[in-house]
Amino acid sequence: MRGHRVGVQFKVWLCKPLMPGARCQLGPVVSDTGLVPFSFKVGAAGVVRGLSAGCVGMCEGETRALIVPAALGYGRTETDGVPVGSTLRFIVTMRRVYA
Repeated sequence: MRGHRVGVQFKVWLCKPLMPGARCQLGPVVSDTGLVPFSFKVGAAGVVRGLSAGCVGMCEGETRALIVPAALGYGRTETDGVPVGSTLRFIVTMRRVYA
């Protein structure tokens, strides 16, 4: 699947830190594709690495929950209301895998 173009729908939340090693508590929604799928090439630049990696092996119609640490998210870059060093939680649904 790496290298294939896919279409996904997703919603992203900031994770509020609890204690080390604990699951995240959901903060505000920072991105939502709504009904329009977001299209990208798996493994290519220009998309959050954790989202791309989390889509590997997904089948059309499958939904996954991803916890993306800052190193695989936006890291040291503040963007679109996402503070530096933020962990993100994605709920991703694979809508299409293009051949």
